[in-house]
Amino acid sequence: MTTTFYNRHYIRFFSENYFLSIMYKMSVYCINLGNDVYFGSTKSKISVREARHNFRLRNNESNSNLYRKARELGIEKLELQLIYEGSDYKEVEHDLIINHDCLNMLGATFDRKRHLRLHREAQKRYMLKKNQKI
Repeated sequence: MTTTFYNRHYIRFFSENYFLSIMYKMSVYCINLGNDVYFGSTKSKISVREARHNFRLRNNESNSNLYRKARELGIEKLELQLIYEGSDYKEVEHDLIINHDCLNMLGATFDRKRHLRLHREAQKRYMLKKNQKI
């Protein structure tokens, strides 16, 4: 049986995606804090990501909504619950954040280029106002 270009390309594409999904275990998880929820994603093992979250919580390394709420509730250890595994994990996380009332920061819902563009525009407006006051 001869293999056409299309078949070789498809097999290579499928093999690479399958390899990536096994190698990285691309996952979406949630953290429940009382009535609030936080959604996140990782290419690491869930246990590794959970350890990083707990390290930040213990050492007051971050003051994001997630850690602030955990400290308010007196939670000392965060527990991650796996929601989804797959190569389109970022899209799943994005949909969850947009469609649920959650603790995630608004910047996480933007794509990176748009977020940077909006940040630069805000900086320009700030500098213009600052220069006009002088």
